[in-house]
Amino acid sequence: PHPAATTTTNTTTNHPTTPPPTIQSLLQNTITLQTQTKTLLHLQTQQLQQTHQQHLHQLAQTAETTRQLQEQAAATALREEQEELARRAEIARQVRLAAEREEVEAE
Repeated sequence: PHPAATTTTNTTTNHPTTPPPTIQSLLQNTITLQTQTKTLLHLQTQQLQQTHQQHLHQLAQTAETTRQLQEQAAATALREEQEELARRAEIARQVRLAAEREEVEAE
């Protein structure tokens, strides 16, 4: 066979030659980039999970705050209604007393 058609070998050691430095460095850079990409994707996934957990926690806090506010509003409405009933009862009592006094005076 013609010498150009055979595998390139290092004539001093009779072993296949290493790729030229540019190809070697490109391969190393590619491996480095792949590793960095995996690391970034892992970090982004962790960050998304953390953000999701924070969002769930905020939703739970908002739900609890809403429940407490509704409870307070219901208690306030109940108290106001009780105060209104007490006010009306007092007015009715005073009207009744005034009516009884008028009856006593009329006798």
